[in-house]
Amino acid sequence: MSWKEHHRRSANLAAEAEHALRGGKTENARELYARAAAAESLAVADLDVAKQRTLGISVVSAAALHYKAHDFAQSQAIAYAWLAKTVLPDFAVKQLRTLLETIWTEERQNLLGIEFAPQRVLVSAQGGDVLRGGARLDVIVPTMDRVLKLLRRTADMVSGAEFRTGGPQTPFVKDHFRPWVLQTPPGSYQFAVAMEQQPSQRSVPMEASFPSDVVEQALAILSAATEASGTALRGTVPDEHYQKCFLGLVHDLAPSGTSHDRLVLRSTGISADTDVTLDIGTRRRLARMLRPDRRSPKQDDLPNERRLVGKMHAVDLDQQWLELTDRGTSYRVTGVSASFRDHVVALLDKMVVVNVTRHGSQYRLTQIGPYAARDRQHTR
Repeated sequence: MSWKEHHRRSANLAAEAEHALRGGKTENARELYARAAAAESLAVADLDVAKQRTLGISVVSAAALHYKAHDFAQSQAIAYAWLAKTVLPDFAVKQLRTLLETIWTEERQNLLGIEFAPQRVLVSAQGGDVLRGGARLDVIVPTMDRVLKLLRRTADMVSGAEFRTGGPQTPFVKDHFRPWVLQTPPGSYQFAVAMEQQPSQRSVPMEASFPSDVVEQALAILSAATEASGTALRGTVPDEHYQKCFLGLVHDLAPSGTSHDRLVLRSTGISADTDVTLDIGTRRRLARMLRPDRRSPKQDDLPNERRLVGKMHAVDLDQQWLELTDRGTSYRVTGVSASFRDHVVALLDKMVVVNVTRHGSQYRLTQIGPYAARDRQHTR
């Protein structure tokens, strides 16, 4: 058989394994992955090393399939052997290194006696004050909290729950959303977020795929949110409440440049080739999307519209109000609905730009965003 035939057979077996895994048939899936890995290894043996791109694809595929079959030793052996030959293209080298990191992490997890879903998120803070294997606690703890908020909201959406205006998550999400933070190999300070998968979930298709679906969707949301026009996010997240919420969460997750320059989030596992980089530029773009419209007032503007710029010094999410001070005057603004909830918390004790409508002595929120110096001249 030729490389093409071996490779096609491997791809077919891997597709069968994926179907079995989605159906909760874990052992059957691993057996199929092992057969797919063997077929891909035969494909590699038939290749000329001069065909670098094809070779890289096949080597990564063989190593990844052994990993999915839980044959960690063989997966590592393939990765080490081909990395030592220095003949692979850059993309293959990067993916093999990522795979090795994933295997090392999973080996440590096995010592805990807890099973995790195959997909997870590797979060890496880079630049600025971040050292190799270390970072300030006041940088990493808020980052972990923001990643958790993003995953929690994603879990709500994936489960089919309506956007929460408050209160706890649904019983299904509470039972199946079990994120862990795991140690990773040293490098730019990084940690892995994995989703625990309980043995009882394996026999129910929706429950078996839910943890991995949350990770996949979270990375898709992150990737879509970095697109400048917002079109990609609307395609990924149809619900407007979730759209607004995710824009705020990704903005808050992106670094401001005061402590680190970049935050790289990478998916590992079933589809281990999704990387999203958040940097200062990302934060600024999202701030512009979140910031209320700065257009000059027109004669036909409604008289009860007003724009406030000031420091938000209090918020009550249960009563749905916030307080800010604008030019020495304190304002209480109501209408802090669920779509603003997570973003508003991150803006507490910060300068904000708020659009409100006035109803008698009451002010009601229509839009809120982070402050930029040029916003002051547009207030009225």
